[in-house]
Amino acid sequence: MKIAIIGFGTVGQGVAEFLVAKRAEIEKKIGDFKVVAIADLTGSIWGDFKLEEAIEFRRKTGRLPGDRSAKEIAEEEDYDVMIEVTTTKLDESGIEYMRTALKKGASVITSNKSIAVDFQGLMKLAESNGARLMYEATVGGVMPIIRLLNSYLALCEILGVRGILNGTCNYILTRMEEEKLPYSQILSEAKEMGIAEANPKADV
Repeated sequence: MKIAIIGFGTVGQGVAEFLVAKRAEIEKKIGDFKVVAIADLTGSIWGDFKLEEAIEFRRKTGRLPGDRSAKEIAEEEDYDVMIEVTTTKLDESGIEYMRTALKKGASVITSNKSIAVDFQGLMKLAESNGARLMYEATVGGVMPIIRLLNSYLALCEILGVRGILNGTCNYILTRMEEEKLPYSQILSEAKEMGIAEANPKADV
């Protein structure tokens, strides 16, 4: 399986680290895999490279070594699965990468809430091209809520749903209440820690 990662900030690097750390367990379940391309706003890397080296280079330099854009990588590289973890913006910036992948018959795994802008369109595109759109990571702090509702509770009558809006709001509101700190300070710290998006408008 060939994988392309679009978005290599906190989440993207976390995904890459997970793939490195859990390679043996993952390959037992799905077979061999290789990350063949990575791209974000800082640059890109593709071809024959070690995932560990890409992570280290990005951490040390704050960028990726190549100059091809994420759009070019999405359109031109050969991959079976795209992991799309760009910064959430409620426009179509991340959606275009997903559309490109789905049109090629590649499945998409995303944590990007922007799929709400054209969810039905993306699902139809996936179905018509024999691909899958997997979006569990967009809600519930990656808890398997969607799978639970679609599979295990499919025949149940759901009377109500209660919960926290999202992890970012929970973190900020808890600290505001307990530490009596201003919203702006906590939000700034949350961004530095990777809890909040660089552009947190979709979260807060």
